[in-house]
Amino acid sequence: MMTTQIADLVRRWFRQADSGSLMLPDGWFGGRAGESMFTLVDVQASGDMLVVYMSQDGTLILDHPRRAYVDAEADLVFEDFDEATFRWKPFGHKKCDDYRYSSGQVRLVAPLRMSMPAQGDLPRAKPDKGSEAG
Repeated sequence: MMTTQIADLVRRWFRQADSGSLMLPDGWFGGRAGESMFTLVDVQASGDMLVVYMSQDGTLILDHPRRAYVDAEADLVFEDFDEATFRWKPFGHKKCDDYRYSSGQVRLVAPLRMSMPAQGDLPRAKPDKGSEAG
């Protein structure tokens, strides 16, 4: 999947979901599901980089993202990337914190895992059998 196609998927997902919680490879950002909700500010694809600018000074940067899809629970899932970085500037701080990952999944989870129409304009995919954690 090309980064421009992934950027389009991100736009469509946020258009339907409006906002989402972020689950990083090591767990929920903010501690628990739903504690930190992000809306889309902008998304840019440049070469092999995808940058998703979100509310609350959150930026998701994916280097060479190769797979993105909406799963059966309507989560937007990114996997198979060279590096994923979530950059966040805590309220009142001048410095950003970077959370870096070289494997795993990054998920945007809609509020209450809303049910999106199965035949909506978002492509659905199941994870490859080899990519599931065992």
